[in-house]
Amino acid sequence: MEHIGKRLSYVRKNIFKLNQKDFSNLIGVSQGALSDIENGNRGLSMEALIYLCKYSKGDNSFSFSWLLLGEGEPLNLEVPLLTDDEQELLNSYRLLDNRGRHIIHATIYQELDRNKLSNN
Repeated sequence: MEHIGKRLSYVRKNIFKLNQKDFSNLIGVSQGALSDIENGNRGLSMEALIYLCKYSKGDNSFSFSWLLLGEGEPLNLEVPLLTDDEQELLNSYRLLDNRGRHIIHATIYQELDRNKLSNN
């Protein structure tokens, strides 16, 4: 993709899955400014980039090197993307105390064993 605006549009549509209005609110610019950035008529401010880093789902789901410089691939393939269910499970797990986490671990290992037996 030829300029940062096109790459930012890709991130908005394919990774964040947001419309211009919601994405512009997320990164702290007006919808008109976002449109100008995506069309290559304006640059991405450092403040907008900081907000983008802050709200990038915490999983480094896209490469900032690709976004800023156009180098490499858009997705960071070394870091798997979490599904909504996986993210919900992770968030819930983090709320548990040690006993609750131990129960979850034990249940997971039991289910893995059960699946292994049923596949043999």
